[in-house]
Amino acid sequence: MKKIITTLVYLYIGIITLNAQTWSVEPSNYEFSMNIISKVYVNGDTINEQNAQLGAFVGAECRGVAKSIVNNGNYKLFLLTIYSNVTNGETIKFQLADKSGSKYIIENKIIFNSDAIYGSVDSPVLFMDKTMKYVSTNFISFYLDNQLLESEIDTINKTIVITLDKKTDLTSLKSTFFLYPGAKAYVNKVEQESGVTTNNFTNSVVYTIVGGDSKTINWTISIKLIDDIVDKHKIVRVYPNPTNNFITVENKQTVRSVKLVTISGQQLLEKEVNSNIDGSITLNMLELNNGVYILYIEMDNGDICTRKVIKY
Repeated sequence: MKKIITTLVYLYIGIITLNAQTWSVEPSNYEFSMNIISKVYVNGDTINEQNAQLGAFVGAECRGVAKSIVNNGNYKLFLLTIYSNVTNGETIKFQLADKSGSKYIIENKIIFNSDAIYGSVDSPVLFMDKTMKYVSTNFISFYLDNQLLESEIDTINKTIVITLDKKTDLTSLKSTFFLYPGAKAYVNKVEQESGVTTNNFTNSVVYTIVGGDSKTINWTISIKLIDDIVDKHKIVRVYPNPTNNFITVENKQTVRSVKLVTISGQQLLEKEVNSNIDGSITLNMLELNNGVYILYIEMDNGDICTRKVIKY
């Protein structure tokens, strides 16, 4: 069974005060999405405002916006869905708008990976300003050109597994990655520049991360080669995600059944649908506990697509 790891991301931000404005995004304009569950710290204090907003941007284009939601009586969590028309590779920047209209520009960025979920309700992504310092030798994200699936980042064993098509030329691949502030990456003592430096991945590659406190950790990057896979992004669309009540599954192939399970594998429901091509299925998640679930969608030809769904 594939090990599912929640990545805790710390991002450092600076502040700029601008005129208040409303961010908006139209999800129907995009094919793919990912999610971040986060908290924001400014001047050492957690943002706890009902009308605070967190926005995601590619250049000047808003790709996602979320208002703080109530959780245990506080408005500290942001369940942010980010949209794109490519499965991965776009650089995402962030801004926070508090209730006074001040905006906080986040200096660090992430790489868009369709279906990725960063953080959880219990362990959210932390966005911080420069008054809070955090030193780490972990990768925030790591991506190789044309990879097929989300990167498998194991922060305990310091390994990353990248899935590529077996026809891929591994001799000169460019990596795009993000580290924590002050950290640098080296391969064979050569400093790596994200989005520029290439390496031969025919065998596993060891990246040495030097943290802001000069401590070093070795990460092993390995490649998993597979045959062509079902393009789940073009077959099904699941929305809204996150949700607090219902989700809709739109399909471009005939669907035989859908099954919803917990991260630990406990099956919660299974529905025989036999929907036609270009049909839709609605599932009721209203009574489920908050958390992350896995949706298995079985096509009429036997192919199975999986999607992560967040309930809040």
